[in-house]
Amino acid sequence: PYVEDLVRYFYAAVDEWTRRGYRSNISLDDVEPLLKEVEGAPGTPVTEDMAREYRRLLLLKEPCHYYKKLSAAELEELLNTPPRPYPGVNLWLFDVWETYLKFMERLARDEVDCAGIFPRRR
Repeated sequence: PYVEDLVRYFYAAVDEWTRRGYRSNISLDDVEPLLKEVEGAPGTPVTEDMAREYRRLLLLKEPCHYYKKLSAAELEELLNTPPRPYPGVNLWLFDVWETYLKFMERLARDEVDCAGIFPRRR
């Protein structure tokens, strides 16, 4: 029901993609008139808590990039707030809890391990 939020998310993802130097050939131009006809709900389903966990995942996936991109307040929040489990989002994190704690301890000392701890597909 959050169509406008989804459209904004799409464009934010494309902007991030191009900001990283990639070219984008996709847009919503063909379907945007149809999307405007969809009755949706205003706002977003993403809570502040969920947004924090998504920022945490980005940091764990690409630490060298996101360590520089996150504000000092966002980074401080991630360092001082324990992760909250969300099925389908970050449950894997609790399977590697000790590794996560060591990673965050190093990060708190400004030691950034660019490898991250996000599970990679093989």
